Amino acid sequence: MTKEIFLKFCIHFYSGMSILSIFLIYLTADYSFFGKTDNFLNSIIYTILTILISLCLSFSILKFRSGKKMVIEFKNMLPDLTMNERFLVAFMSGIGEELFFRGLLLPLSGLLISTILFGGIHYPVKKYMKIWTIFALIMGFLLGILCEKTNSILFPILAHILVNFIGFNIINSIKNRKNYSKKESAI
Repeated sequence: MTKEIFLKFCIHFYSGMSILSIFLIYLTADYSFFGKTDNFLNSIIYTILTILISLCLSFSILKFRSGKKMVIEFKNMLPDLTMNERFLVAFMSGIGEELFFRGLLLPLSGLLISTILFGGIHYPVKKYMKIWTIFALIMGFLLGILCEKTNSILFPILAHILVNFIGFNIINSIKNRKNYSKKESAI
């Protein structure tokens, strides 16, 4: 897939997801997750903790052989993106997924169901990529708790954008796909 097609797909898909989610939240929710948070300082602390946990998880995935293979697979699947393009995709996916899973599904179905569904859309195409689903389940749970603790969708959106942006940069940090793959297969 070319970079242009990938970027257009991301923009259209996540814009559509965001618009649909906002519309359905408006129709179904009897409260606003866009409202004022009870304690802004606590919300910032919860957000920082969520981001720190996700960073630890992100880097610990690289300690596993399947995690390294997964990163190589993503590097081979994704087009080379500039820093701005990586941020754009992280921004769009963070907003779209959070509006849908935490803004719409969390109040309707609860933390467990919304977390399982979030993990489900991150189900791997290859067996060794199951670590990605586990990561998504943990992150979905943490982002759901963050949403409930802060009483706002804003903080999970910010955390999700940062987690995705860091993930794209980890994937992008692999300079030479083929050489890296050969080193890994020798392990």
